[in-house]
Amino acid sequence: MSSQDAAELLAKKQNYLIDLDGVVYEGSSLITGAGEAVEFFRLSGKKIFFLTNNSAQHPKSLVKKLGKLGVSCAPQAVLSSGEAAALYVRKNRLDMPHGVFVIGSQEFRALLIESGIKISDDPTVCSALVAGMDLEFNYKTIILGLTALKRCVPFIACNRDANYPSDKGVLMPGCGALIAALETASMCRADHVIGKPSPLMLELALERLGASAANCLVFGDTLEADIAMATAAGVSSILIQPPGIKQVMCPAGVEPTARLASLKDAAELLEGISTCV
Repeated sequence: MSSQDAAELLAKKQNYLIDLDGVVYEGSSLITGAGEAVEFFRLSGKKIFFLTNNSAQHPKSLVKKLGKLGVSCAPQAVLSSGEAAALYVRKNRLDMPHGVFVIGSQEFRALLIESGIKISDDPTVCSALVAGMDLEFNYKTIILGLTALKRCVPFIACNRDANYPSDKGVLMPGCGALIAALETASMCRADHVIGKPSPLMLELALERLGASAANCLVFGDTLEADIAMATAAGVSSILIQPPGIKQVMCPAGVEPTARLASLKDAAELLEGISTCV
């Protein structure tokens, strides 16, 4: 796709669904030009919605983090895989009757409780296992998860992200590494993987936006998660791929509608076509 085609795509779509890690920020640092780009998108009449596989942080913490970086965001305009998992568990009452055993951060646990989900602190008496990112994950955690899964309870995973970018571009093990450890120990595959690339995340976002898939555009930095999700849902996408970044192999048929180096480049293209109109 040419720059002109990418610019026309940006102009045509009204709802921008933007990934956070690797697109807006890396670790605690805002990516150059990302904040200005988001603000320009808004001034151009675009609706901005953030989608992230980050399950460790409460959505309120993500909003606060964005605010500190100079990017304004309403609480209802961000959806994490943790919140999506909470919505899924609550909708399907997977916590009944004994509650869910939680592997994840304290903020994730608090989010589940706030969502009205019953919690069990005993893996021998629970109705499901829900697992998200946990920086304190260790051998004991695997034992607890194995204890629950050997009872054949439903296994809900927030996502399978292998890694994520931190400050200075250092890759950190992601939620997928934890899920793989639990699956290997128990010899049980997760029954439900909620986050990207599952189209469930996108469906929940569209519901909040009150928008159709045809009028949305996904921005993401990973083929295997962001772009695969958009492809599965039939939504146009832009792969944010800075020069020198090597992408992993992806399933056949997963291809972004366009590729750009940054949100800054996207804003410049949109500004260019807006000026010409």
